[in-house]
Amino acid sequence: MAEKSFAEQFGKPIPEWLYSENTKQPFANCTLCHQNLTNVKYTICKSFSRLSLEDSFVLNFELVMCQDCSETYSNNFSKETLSAFEKLAKEYPGLSPNIQIVITDVYKDYLPKPICAVTKKTMEELYEYELSAYVSENLVIGSANLLGEKAIKLLDDCLSDESSGFMDDFFNSLIDLPPEISTILKEKKIIF
Repeated sequence: MAEKSFAEQFGKPIPEWLYSENTKQPFANCTLCHQNLTNVKYTICKSFSRLSLEDSFVLNFELVMCQDCSETYSNNFSKETLSAFEKLAKEYPGLSPNIQIVITDVYKDYLPKPICAVTKKTMEELYEYELSAYVSENLVIGSANLLGEKAIKLLDDCLSDESSGFMDDFFNSLIDLPPEISTILKEKKIIF
């Protein structure tokens, strides 16, 4: 019998809250290069916000990057920004830019909803959040990452002018957003 891959041993089925908000299905293609994601490693990134805790969340954007596109994206951060991320990760280990794979038997069959890496708040307690997860062989590896408004602000403060300009260009070229969302992205950089 063939040995199981890491994903087969430790991966978890993709939960519906990581599905595309548009199709209500797992993502099919990389947002950047349009590569089919079947049996490809990729990262899911979603951003939501609301005005009050009583309101429903509104999707700001969702995108999926295959491993090649994700590496290209990550390689465009300046040394200054990467150094600032590293310092911040020492203070808040959950904000590490490296994927932390945490394997426990307790969650081997499902992926629990994450909490904010900085404030430890749940999605329901936040006004805005970014959600990301790493997928291999159509299974989520490790745990999903949740960044609430405080974590997003801390990461945004790490961006050098060079990295900030890169991110502005990246989102402007990638996503055709409504004007109100474009304004939010110019004011707050999205980090995943």
